[in-house]
Amino acid sequence: MKKTILILLTFIFTNVYAQEVLILDKPVKFSHYAIQEKLKLDVENAKSWVEVIAKKTRGRSRYFKKYTTQIEGLSFNPTSSKIEFDFEGKTYECANVETKQFIFTYNVIKFTGECTFSHRFVKVPVEGSRRKQTRLQVFLNLN
Repeated sequence: MKKTILILLTFIFTNVYAQEVLILDKPVKFSHYAIQEKLKLDVENAKSWVEVIAKKTRGRSRYFKKYTTQIEGLSFNPTSSKIEFDFEGKTYECANVETKQFIFTYNVIKFTGECTFSHRFVKVPVEGSRRKQTRLQVFLNLN
């Protein structure tokens, strides 16, 4: 009984303090995709965006779909080398950006844990029809 109460309280408090921001809502053909979310950045223009790749996981098809979405408030801060998200007056440090050099120079994006991604497939009724449409919803979770 105590364990159940503890799990329930943990669930309640994590949902109270974590916020979900819907960043992508697109119709998809199937609900069996492997979803991969990535932060991308343009260092010269101090911009950042989210790239979502949906790969079909069943059958032999190599079908995949790439969605790129700009999020208002998501930006790259070149002075601190961080990807930040401004939401409702608070700034979240989503990731640190490290510049590495091997043969060429490249950037490594490391998440801080303040921003995470989640997704779900939702069946929505189509207006004027009995059919339901499957939609992919991707969220940015703020901790």
